[in-house]
Amino acid sequence: MVGGLFCRYVNAGWIHTILLSGVLGFLWLPLWFFLVSDTPGGHKTISSEEREYIQNIIGTKTQTQKPRSISLMALPWNEIIRSKSVIGVFFSELCNLFGLFFFLGNLGKILTEIQKISSEYTGYILACGFMFMLIGNITAGMRNDRDRH
Repeated sequence: MVGGLFCRYVNAGWIHTILLSGVLGFLWLPLWFFLVSDTPGGHKTISSEEREYIQNIIGTKTQTQKPRSISLMALPWNEIIRSKSVIGVFFSELCNLFGLFFFLGNLGKILTEIQKISSEYTGYILACGFMFMLIGNITAGMRNDRDRH
């Protein structure tokens, strides 16, 4: 969304869009190195209770111990497929993909060619659609977490 504004109002705005993406990536890099670890045992910010819980679930107590293997046939597929969480994720992704392909492929052309809306305003309208998709996904995730606990 910011890239469109840069391209519209700043001379050579596409360069600023690329630079902004790179700067944000380099700002994210130290956070990634600090917050991410290969194993729960090596994680710096989780509590010992959470670390113990995760290690019990995946079957590793030390960093050298191999995780226990789980057979695909042993998984409760019927319960997984019928769970509200999986159904919610399925429909959320289905709607997300429909919205993504509709917005990227058709809506801009419909607004500019059929509705005769200028391409500047069409960009704003499309950006709002992506914001609604983002807000909808976050809201669905928060609701799912609330319902599970």
